Amino acid sequence: MPRAVRASRDHVPTRSLAQFSEALARAGSLRPLMRLVADRSRTLLGVPAVGVLLHDCTGAPITEGSAADQRFTPLFALQDRPGPSQECYRAGQSVALTYEGAIQEGRSEVAAVMEGCGVAAIEALPLRTHAETSRGETVGALTLFCETQLTSAHRRLRCVVQGMATLGLTAFTLRHDADLATELVERLQDRVRQNAVIAQATGVLAERHRISIAQASELLVTISREYNLPLHQVACDVLTDMEG
Repeated sequence: MPRAVRASRDHVPTRSLAQFSEALARAGSLRPLMRLVADRSRTLLGVPAVGVLLHDCTGAPITEGSAADQRFTPLFALQDRPGPSQECYRAGQSVALTYEGAIQEGRSEVAAVMEGCGVAAIEALPLRTHAETSRGETVGALTLFCETQLTSAHRRLRCVVQGMATLGLTAFTLRHDADLATELVERLQDRVRQNAVIAQATGVLAERHRISIAQASELLVTISREYNLPLHQVACDVLTDMEG
């Protein structure tokens, strides 16, 4: 594998991603887990506020939000009402709504809250519990409340954060299900850590070679195939090479 040029990681949230994955692996109860996902997602993505919606086994909604600013409390309250968060949960796919769209669609309550909180766009992403043989069951939504629409770079990082939250949620669920094997829990925790390493290496390559996150991701995959190595091993080599 070619030796890459070293570079600063000042603008890549690699350490935050690693801390996020470790915190997810240690989460012991549901509310702190939801708050962790909301707070770390807000910090990583640089958005004003993030909400988390989950539905329990009875179908009742549980909501949480990043605690940085209490003025966003009305936004978090929208999560268990008709709107992007519930639509995302019901459909199992991402839902986006701008302030202008809310006005045009006659969603007066949502539009009023968005205006009052200075939010221009809402993006809700499905949260799932992982299944070995399927895409997984949608159990809630991760909702981003944004001052502007997300850039392509933010969207790439958003997908990483969404994936880490899903794997963390799955690991948490399995840890509290006595009927499921410990081995599967450990495997999922390993995946959380591997995904964090891959995300870190992608950011390092992007900054090192001055390319986009998408191009850096493709470069990692190309090296993995060329050298017939697991993707996370290539990512580890990139980080080790940088520190060496």
